[in-house]
Order: sequence, then C-alpha cells, then structure tokens
Amino acid sequence: MEGDAGTIDSMAAGVVHDVVGVWAALRAHVPGLAEWSTRDHTGAVDGLHTGMMAELFRHASRANTVARRERWALPCLIDACLCRLVDVPGPWQVPGRRKFPASIEKNGVFKSLIHAVGLEHPILPELVPRSWLGSGDGMFWKCLNARGKGAVKKDRGVVAQKKKGKQKGSVAPPGGPPVADVEDISDNTSLVTVLSSAHGRKRREERDITKRDLKAAVKYGTKEATPGQGRNLGLVCWKYTFAGVVYITDIDSKVEITSWPEQSGCGFDVPLIRITRSMTTAHNAAVANLHNLGSWTSHTVIVVDQSGSMRQADVEGKATRAEAVWLTLAFSCVADEIRSGSRKGSDVMSIIGMKNTSALLVDREPVDWQLFNKIVGFLRKERPSEGGIYVDSIELAETCLMKNTRGSCALQLLFLSDGKPSDNPTSVYFEGTRTNVLTRDQRERRRASGMSRSSQEATQDRDSQLGARIGDLASRFGRRLTVGTIGFADQSEDFAALKTLTAECAAYDCQASFHAPALTAHSLKQVLTSLSSTLTATKTEMTAVGGAAQRTVRNVLRESKMGVADDMCANKDNWYIYDGLISCFERTTWDSDKATATGGKDPWTHHPMFLHQGASGVAMRKKIFGEGAERMVSKFREYDKDGNFIGPWMVAKESRYVEETGNLRDSRVFHSTFCKTQQTADRIAQEFNFRLATIPGVSSSSPRIRFLDCHVYVLQDSIMGKVGLLVEKMLDVSRYQKWNTNNGGGAGVPSS
Repeated sequence: MEGDAGTIDSMAAGVVHDVVGVWAALRAHVPGLAEWSTRDHTGAVDGLHTGMMAELFRHASRANTVARRERWALPCLIDACLCRLVDVPGPWQVPGRRKFPASIEKNGVFKSLIHAVGLEHPILPELVPRSWLGSGDGMFWKCLNARGKGAVKKDRGVVAQKKKGKQKGSVAPPGGPPVADVEDISDNTSLVTVLSSAHGRKRREERDITKRDLKAAVKYGTKEATPGQGRNLGLVCWKYTFAGVVYITDIDSKVEITSWPEQSGCGFDVPLIRITRSMTTAHNAAVANLHNLGSWTSHTVIVVDQSGSMRQADVEGKATRAEAVWLTLAFSCVADEIRSGSRKGSDVMSIIGMKNTSALLVDREPVDWQLFNKIVGFLRKERPSEGGIYVDSIELAETCLMKNTRGSCALQLLFLSDGKPSDNPTSVYFEGTRTNVLTRDQRERRRASGMSRSSQEATQDRDSQLGARIGDLASRFGRRLTVGTIGFADQSEDFAALKTLTAECAAYDCQASFHAPALTAHSLKQVLTSLSSTLTATKTEMTAVGGAAQRTVRNVLRESKMGVADDMCANKDNWYIYDGLISCFERTTWDSDKATATGGKDPWTHHPMFLHQGASGVAMRKKIFGEGAERMVSKFREYDKDGNFIGPWMVAKESRYVEETGNLRDSRVFHSTFCKTQQTADRIAQEFNFRLATIPGVSSSSPRIRFLDCHVYVLQDSIMGKVGLLVEKMLDVSRYQKWNTNNGGGAGVPSS
C-alpha cells in the first residue's frame, strides 16, 4: 500500500466531507432516509469520523495508487449504506463485483435513491447495472473515462474498443451512447424494444416537470440573456439553468415564461452501430460515387419540424414529439430499409431542421449505418426551439432536390410538422417566393387603408401562397416525386397548411398523400413504411424491362389540374405550333386486319390530316397536364387560319422516358404496341357488350364498355425532327372514372 497513514487520513477526511454532503442531499430528496440515518448502526452517517473512514479506505483498496483508492472509497461507503437499506447481508465489497438480488429492483426507496443521484454523482453508477442509468455526456461517463478501463478512441461518434476479442451486445463508451454490432441491433433492437426500455421510461418520466423552483433557479442557477420567443421575438428574456432544468423568465426574472429539462433530446437509450472496416470502405466508395449524378437511384429530402412545440412530451410513454420523429426516422427510413435491401449506397438522403430559419442537418449522404448513427445522434444534439417557418424549409428542400435533376433518380419529399406554420398570418405577406414580416406601423397603415384582412382570410391566403410555392417545386418533377406530409400532433390540431401542400403537389401528378398518425412511434412508423414502399415502387417503375438500369424521365414542366383556364387561341408562349402546310405530314390509325394481310409490313391506315374541315394546323401545350407510368400527356387541339382553336379538345401522349423519344421509327414502334393493345381490348369489349345485351333483365341503360380510337400524328418538330404523337379524345374527368391501375389491377381492389 503506497502512501503514509497521514496521507490516507487526510484524503479520507476529504471523502468524509463529500459523503456528508451527499447524504444531506439524499435525505432531502429520498423519503425515509432521515429516519434511517438515526437508527442503531455503527458509524451512522451523521457521525462519521476520520478514523472510520480511513479503515473503510484501507479495506476497500484494490488498486496500486492512492488516487485510485480515493475514487473507490466513496462508492464502498454508499455500497454499505445500500446493503443496510435493503437488508442485504455481507461485508463491504468492491463495487461491480457483487450482483444485487432481483428484489432490489422492486424496492421503491432504492429506486428513489438511484433516481436522485444516479445521473449527477460521478461514482454511484458503479453500483447498479448500466441499464438503470442514463447515457450522455454527464459525470458518469467522465468517471468511466478517468478510470481508464481499456484504451478508448472516438471516431465520428462511434467508439472502438482496443481490447482484443469481440464484445457482445452494447458497450457504453465515454462521452457518448452505447454501441452495438449490426447483428445485435438487427436481432434484439427494434422501435418497440427501445420505446419500452426501462431507461426510456425513466427519462420520459423526468420530463414531466411537476415541481419548478424558480426562486432557487434565479438565486443559484446560471443566468444568460436570450431573445424572446413567439410574439415576444426581439424582447430580452433571461435563461436560468439550475438542477437540470432550463427556465425562461421575463426581464425582471419574476414571471416564468416556459421551462424544459436541460437534457431534452436524450430520452432513449439507443445504441449506435459499431462501424466495421468494411462498412467504412463501402461508405467512402458511396460518398465518392455521389459525384456521378447518374448513379443515384433515389434522393429523399426530409423536413423535420424543430420548433418549440416539438418538445411536448405527449407521445405515448411521455416521449417528446421530436424524439419520436428522430427515433422512427432512424429505424424506419434507414435501418429497416438497409436490412430489407430496399435502399443501399446509391440511395441518398438529406434532412432539414425547420425553425425560424431552416438548417441543412444532413446533406446528400448515402443510406447506410453511418447515416443511422447520425440520426440517432440527433436524439441527443437537436433541441427544439423557436418557431417553424414553412416557406424557408420549402425553398431549402427545392435546393436539395435540384442538386440532382437527372431523370433517372426517384425523388421523395417528406414534411413532418406538428401544426400550423409559425408565421402570424395577419402580419405576413408574400412577395414572389419571399416571406416578409410587417412592422407594427405597417400593419396599422394597412388596416387604416382598408387593406387588412380577417384572421381566417389571412390564414387561407398564407396557406394558398405556401401551396403555390411548393407547386413550383412539384411542377419540375411530377410523378417522379413522392410527397408525404405528416401532421404529428393531437388529432384536434388544424393541419390545413399541410393539406394544402399535399393538394398542390397532387395537382402536378406527384404521388402526394397527407397523414395524421396517432401520437405513438408505432403509428408514425406505419406511415413512414408506407411512404418508403411508394418510393420503392417509383424506382421499380423507372427500371427498364429486362434490365436493372433505371430509365431517365424527360425534363419537362407540368401544369396544375386545379383551375387552370384554357386558352382560346394558339400562342407560341404556351403552345408548340405545327402549321398544316409545313409541319403536319399524316394522321394514321392501326389496322389489325391490314397488319395481318400485309404480314405486318403496312399496318397503318391513313386519314385526312384534320378532323375539322376549317383547321389549318395543330398545337400542343408545352406543359404536360398528366403523367402515367409510361406516358406524359399534353393538351392537343386543331386551330383555324386565325389561330383560334376549333374542334374537340384532344390529348397527345408521348413516352415519359428520354430513351424512347426523338426518333420517328422508335415512336411508331412504341405507339403501335399501345394501338394494338387498344384495338384488341375494344374487340373484347364489343363482344362483352353483345353478350350483356342477351342477358334477361339487363336494360339498355346499363353501362357498356368501349375503348377510344387512337391516332398517330406525324409532325415535324423544330428541335426533334420528325416525330409521332399518339392522339385521342380528351375525357371529361368529372364524367369518367379510371377503373384499372397501371400495374394491371382494379381500382379499389386490394392487390394480392
């Protein structure tokens, strides 16, 4: 034993002082300890003296240095106290070598003791299993680091133990959360198990602040100046941090505006994945390959509301909304997708945090286990605050999506929010795509001049402007873009803004849907899983038949289906003009009888160029207004010598993909397949109608089936040369319903 008796006694005296202070705190927080400390017990805590402490110190020492022995003294004393408290027989022992009986877990006083000091005290955590204690960057981890149990190296948030041999399960690293192997988290860790963990329940219970000592916080806490929030933006408030709770007060430090636990964002004990050398190699290769934009198979951009309301701990199990979102994104959009093989390194993800100003938290990173670890890290790093400005996040999302405009990349935009935009609709107006906040004087002048609007009108105007803004984005991508807006809040919340965004995107043929899951992580997981399936379907749809390569969708603009006025005449601003004398060559239909008679050499029947006798040309709308899995649809019409439209409205269909356009022969082959299918279907329909008429009791008013006649127009395009367009009558969508799906199913019939 190193060190003389004087040194030991001197150190022990200091430890005694610490112990008395600890017990004073314990007796104030744990019911029943005051009575216990006065019972008949040799060396009662209040009467500890240097001699007894020195004896304890000598008995407990198992290290070679005085410094280490000092660290062991205090836990040994508390170990003895706990043994007495729960009537566990046995001598004082070195912490960590004695297993507590299962009955201890049921002891309420013991649990209170752990909860009172377990997260603040640097030594006490040694006495209990790790699962009973919190993870994070508190004193517990610093203590473990100081003890030097194994050389530890931090690398991008993932800790690699230098000890030989593979460690099973999770390992608690200093300064960070535990880590686990992929096999461990795949087999034993899921969204459900994390949500039901004892640690998760404990930390969520702590967030339910029922007793707030503002006076103590003002007197003893750390004071910082902070700007006001919401309507008080610009005013100076005070921020006090005391006993693990943050308080925001008015300028006089007398009125509490709000408060929250300091460690918000650490409610779940989620292990990080231990990154292996092969994972690192694959990640680096995927990152390097991102420069090849043609290699991307998908790009998902996720907007996550990080406003102050996301701190509400009203999710099932008292988790905060933000925690549930981060946790579910990590498991559903990354871990589950990797394990199922639905996403890999060629699938890219970006994440935007939405506050008063939006921030890019993840910028075009491949979907792999490194991304999983980063999102799990947001549980501990990202702290919701401020408001949530929608228009900023929409603009940033558009910037992200425009980083790769290659048509071979499937796109997804997820918008998660818990309510209305934070902008005060009565004080906000839009100028183009910029949002401007009116001053008080400006609002008064607008009100005096009769320009003021009711609150409801202002809100509707704001939502419609937001819809128009996201409509600009949707117009660029159409069906290639999957949009999911998710209202993650109480079901009574008004999600009008999110619904408006959804409707605008759907009007441009985006695969858009709105969801309002219950305040449970499981419900949110179901929504995200469904949206991931839609993205996978889009990737499959874009894959060439008979190969693995994804086809490139043509880069065109789309027009909205919502209230767009039709032009009365052809104009070069909005229409491609084809003059009848110069650019119109022929109008043909497929004739199966002729195809059989000529052995397929001449299957086309020629017709007069125009349907209307007064027509002198045709025009095709530049923006498409419909998009299917294989074709894009544009408005098409004949015009007279004065440029006025005449005759019926028609639609022109072209291939959706670059690989199948730009050549007349290829266009005819492409359209002939459609025409043959259409004509065969029409013959079957006629036979069906004939048989239907012979059934007794079936009246003439019963619906009959028929298929539209389709024509192929051969035109001279100024850019693409001679092209073929598939043209047919435009249907009134208010009178007709599409009953078949693009994958061969029936509308409303669940797929097997």
